[in-house]
Amino acid sequence: MSSLFLPPPGFLFASLLFNTELMNQDEALKLWESKWGEADVFSPTHNPMIEYYSKEMGDKESLKRLLVVSKKLYEREVLVEAKLWAVAEEDNRKTKGRHINIDPGLMTLENIILGTGKIYGHRPYLGQGVYADLNLLYISGSYSPLEWTYPDYKEIEVISFFNHTRIELHETLKLQKLDSYNTRR
Repeated sequence: MSSLFLPPPGFLFASLLFNTELMNQDEALKLWESKWGEADVFSPTHNPMIEYYSKEMGDKESLKRLLVVSKKLYEREVLVEAKLWAVAEEDNRKTKGRHINIDPGLMTLENIILGTGKIYGHRPYLGQGVYADLNLLYISGSYSPLEWTYPDYKEIEVISFFNHTRIELHETLKLQKLDSYNTRR
């Protein structure tokens, strides 16, 4: 029989895709940080999903993507709250089209999980209409994509960013003595 222990917390992150004609980078970042705290920011040079989103959000030349990772640790259950918040914030900003797409996720030492409202066989249900979408596994020293991983999360520069940020996550967990799965909290 196994004992039940809480896993270490992780870093909450999001992919923010926004139309620069309707919102600037500072506004997008402030939206995230006002709810989830100070964040590290990375702007990938390539987004293979740009064509898909441009149909709904406007000219692809006006779309910018940021990956933001909050520096605060969050318990894993917060992913449901983050997805519900993201949907509400997106809806609040809709006037004539979509201003911003917010895809929250949770980075842990062992994986990268996105919160989604879309049901699929590999997505366990978390509650309140939110599913866990496992996109990257940490294997042999790097996050690695799976067959269903979104193309923008397979990009080498994105994986490198997450690998670098994982070092910060590990250090933060060690400092707070939370890097073990055998800790009751």
